[in-house]
Amino acid sequence: MAYSTFLYDILGKVSQIVGPDKAEIQFVLHENVETALLKKDRFYHNGRRLTENEPFEKYIKCGLQVKFSCHIFDSTPKNAYGWYVTICWRHKTESETQIQMCTGMTNVLGEVTKLKKRHGTLTMEDNAGRERKVHFLASKFYVRGKRFPGSKVLSSELSLDDKVFFDAIPCMPEENEENCEWFATCVFKGQRPQCKDDEKLNDNILGNLVPQTSSDRIMKSGACLAEIVKLYINDPRNVFVSGAGVVLDIFNDDYGIILGEFQRNLCETIVFHRRNAFLFKMSLAHSKLGETFMEGYRKRSTQVYRSKSSNKFHYRLDRNSSFCFLPGKYE
Repeated sequence: MAYSTFLYDILGKVSQIVGPDKAEIQFVLHENVETALLKKDRFYHNGRRLTENEPFEKYIKCGLQVKFSCHIFDSTPKNAYGWYVTICWRHKTESETQIQMCTGMTNVLGEVTKLKKRHGTLTMEDNAGRERKVHFLASKFYVRGKRFPGSKVLSSELSLDDKVFFDAIPCMPEENEENCEWFATCVFKGQRPQCKDDEKLNDNILGNLVPQTSSDRIMKSGACLAEIVKLYINDPRNVFVSGAGVVLDIFNDDYGIILGEFQRNLCETIVFHRRNAFLFKMSLAHSKLGETFMEGYRKRSTQVYRSKSSNKFHYRLDRNSSFCFLPGKYE
């Protein structure tokens, strides 16, 4: 099975409240009922993680449908839960929300189906039995915990049908030759490497910086914000959101703001960097936003990806639209 240790975007139901900060989730996997342990710090409400002072029972009750990702326990815990939840939110119907949410993938087993000199394609089967293609680069490949040498081609270590583990985030299929909708942030054989993407910036810094989206604030904190955008866009442990919005402001050559609609009459501002922007399928990474967009420019069909961890935002457009923001591929 492709998913022996990690499941993502699973639909389940809260079956029991087991403490002030814990709940049990039941879900069906291969016709068997499984249970997962949910802790308060893994639950998100309206895109934000609950604070320490917010009561868990205000948002969680028995019978509530939730979407979540989970990882199998390495060893059977005393409470006998088979899985622990890594991220979770209340499931909403299409009539309740204007967005679609999904998580990245971590520790997923895939099969090498195509190989070029320094990039290739992995194939895996998701929870619903659908085949997913994942684009990967040699610079993201590790063997026994060490980065694959830049002087070698992938075929010197990999062959077609080889099995590898990977982490991945959603991406635009037009961005790669195989039209993959996922991009691998880490691919490895043997020991899992210690990647820079596994590190987190201080939550206090992030919390103080991101909610204030004025031009002056972002320009003064540009260096820190650039690091945040780069780090969180490539973190598969985040939740990503696809929805509609408009370009609200372009305040310098590097940064802009879009206004995303998350529910009817409920919008949020989203900061983006030019390296994550595309116009007519062309990357704006080397363009100046101030020269690309004129005052008063708006797009009604913009799609956005938003990372929920510490309120970091990531962006994307519908493939039928002319303007998009999406997770970038950093070397």
